[in-house]
Amino acid sequence: MLAPQILSGATRGETDEEEELIEDVILNSGTRITELRHRLAEAESDQQRADDKVERLATLNEEGESLLESRRQLAALDASLLEAERLLGGQALAPLPGLPGQRDGAETLEAGVAEAASGLAWAIGDTERPRVSTWLLAKLSRQAERNVRLALSERGARVDTHRRLVHLPQASWIVARDIGHVAFDQARAWLADSHAFADDAARYRALGVLDEAAEAFEGLDGNRFREEVIADREYRRSLRLDAEQLDESLERLEQEREQLESRQRDFIDNQSVYTQALAEGLFSEAELETPEATREVAREALEQARREHAEHLGRMGELKQPAQWYADFEREHPDATPEAVLALKQERQETLEAELGEWDAQAANLNAQRERTLQAVQRARAAPAARGRTGAAGRRTSGVAGVQ
Repeated sequence: MLAPQILSGATRGETDEEEELIEDVILNSGTRITELRHRLAEAESDQQRADDKVERLATLNEEGESLLESRRQLAALDASLLEAERLLGGQALAPLPGLPGQRDGAETLEAGVAEAASGLAWAIGDTERPRVSTWLLAKLSRQAERNVRLALSERGARVDTHRRLVHLPQASWIVARDIGHVAFDQARAWLADSHAFADDAARYRALGVLDEAAEAFEGLDGNRFREEVIADREYRRSLRLDAEQLDESLERLEQEREQLESRQRDFIDNQSVYTQALAEGLFSEAELETPEATREVAREALEQARREHAEHLGRMGELKQPAQWYADFEREHPDATPEAVLALKQERQETLEAELGEWDAQAANLNAQRERTLQAVQRARAAPAARGRTGAAGRRTSGVAGVQ
């Protein structure tokens, strides 16, 4: 609606009809403006409500995603809880896997065995027997723990000092300043060879306490999977032994098969030899019917032939040198006979022997003359020396008389 002052100013000087027309125009324009303003207000209100809805939907979307994530986490937690329940199923009264606990009959152990069991522990990943602390070895051998560690190191045993162990709650050695622990086999071998015991009886008692403590500690173990690993290892060992025995049996059977095949080949060869020998007439049918006797006869004949052949070779060896000598003689004396050459050599030998006799006689005469000459020379040399000794003795006698 327009103010009356505006209408009066706009219609001044106009007729009534024109004035009414102007008023209608103004009225219609104001009505439209009012409708547009109303629509604009409604549109703004709708826009505001739409924006609120968008914001609300975004908030709801975030809340929904958060709820879905929470549900996924809850499902994961439920699954892990279900696995834990399945893992712990049937073990509610038993110790947790890997942690030693109390079992029925644990109180009936001897005091020494129970105390020794506290000196044992499991290491991470152990599937063998428990580890033995140097504290327990020192207690069993009545030595200082430091000396025990030194002896184990000299022996070549690996002494670990870490504390990542699963032990009994009452174990006090684990909180000591210096600790050590070794494998069960190495600890038992050291006890068996140690010279710290007074006699063998004390050694056997210590070994018995160690074995009983290990069995008691293993009985307190709550890790059923370790038992399964040990059982699987024993089963694999038995399978390995069975496989080795089967391999030996297979090798023995292979050898028997080869022997049987060889015997079969020998039988076939013997059969073919029998047929061939019978066809060629090498043996009679009677001889072939008794092969053992025929074999003995053939062996005797073969031995006789070998002996004769050896004797023939020996005679050939004996005659080979004289034959060579005769060949050399024929080359040196082609026109003479051995008898003639032998007669000439005998005649020459007789001549030489005669000449040798004459020379021996002359040599004997010369040797006799030489002996006589040597004797004369020795007598001639001995006479002046005797005279000199006689003069010297006379001078010594006269000198002694003058002194007197």
